Amino acid sequence: MPDDDPGKRDFDGGAADWDANPARLRMTGALADAVLSRLTLDRNLSVLDYGAGTGLVTLRIQPLVGRVVAADTSPGMLAVLQRKIAAAELRNVAVRLWNVETDPLPEDRFDVVVSTMTFHHLRDIPAALERFHGLLVPGGRIAVGDLDREDGDFHADPSGVWHFGFDRDELGRQFAEAGFGRVHAETALRFERAVAGGQFKEFSLFLLTAEK
Repeated sequence: MPDDDPGKRDFDGGAADWDANPARLRMTGALADAVLSRLTLDRNLSVLDYGAGTGLVTLRIQPLVGRVVAADTSPGMLAVLQRKIAAAELRNVAVRLWNVETDPLPEDRFDVVVSTMTFHHLRDIPAALERFHGLLVPGGRIAVGDLDREDGDFHADPSGVWHFGFDRDELGRQFAEAGFGRVHAETALRFERAVAGGQFKEFSLFLLTAEK
C-alpha cells in the first residue's frame, strides 16, 4: 500500500467506456456469479451495492430482490447506470451519490450489502466495515469481492488505490472486529493479465461473506 495519498482516480472520465473492457466484464461477472451462488436472495430483501459503478453487479441482483440502492462516489458512473435503469424501465433500483468514508449514514437499513472491486479504493477498511455493519439489519449479510494480495502490478495506474489486494485471513479478522460473524472466503476467479514489461502474471479474486 502506498505510504502517501495516491490521488483520486478519474472514474467520471472513464464511465462512458467502462463496460467496453472484456477483462473487466469477466471479473465483474465472476464476482456476481459468486455473490448469487453464496447468498440466497428473494423479493423481500433490500440490497445496498456500494461502489456500484455502471451497475454491472447491481443489474444482476435486481431481478431477484425487492430493492437495490446502487451507491457510488462517481456521478459519471451513476449517470451511465441511470440511463440503463431508464431504458429497461426498472422500478426497484435507485442510484445514490454516497461515500461510505466521508458522508453521513443514510437512514435506510439493508438486508444485504454487496461491494465488488471497491475495497482496495477505501483508505480505512475497519472504519468502513463499522459503517457497513451499522447499515445492516440484525442478521443481515455482507458480500465483498476484491483482489487477493498482490505486489502492485494489477493496476497500471494506481491512482486512488490504497491496498494492493488483501490477505483473506487479515481481512476476515477485521470483519470479526467490526462485529460480523460466520465469515467465509472463497476464490471467485483466477486469471492472467499483462503487466508492465509485457509479461503475464496470475491474479485471483475472492468473495468474502459475513453476517451481522
